[in-house]
Amino acid sequence: MLFIFLIIFSIIGVIFVLPILALFIFLILKRNSIINMSEIMTSAFNKVMNETNMYSNIRSTGSSLSKAEALEILGLEKNASPEQINTAYHKLMKSMHPDKGGSPYFAQKLNEARDTLLG
Repeated sequence: MLFIFLIIFSIIGVIFVLPILALFIFLILKRNSIINMSEIMTSAFNKVMNETNMYSNIRSTGSSLSKAEALEILGLEKNASPEQINTAYHKLMKSMHPDKGGSPYFAQKLNEARDTLLG
């Protein structure tokens, strides 16, 4: 009698519990893959946009910034020393570099500002 009860209970478990468990596992795995795919697509989109901006905003090799504009970009005063210029440049470039998700246009402007001020 106990053996028949265990067999019936096992069959009910297989019929009702396993599909629910399989569905739960499937939804968890699908959710993780959707999140990962979203991150991959966002990263690829940002890279494409950064490269597009970089090529569309590149100017001639000569610096077109005035000294006042360069100081303003780096957030410095008129009497800034070369050390202050380099410190400000490196601090801003850490967040503006295209490899760190920053804008190629702004990174280019930082380079131009530093080059203008350091001669």
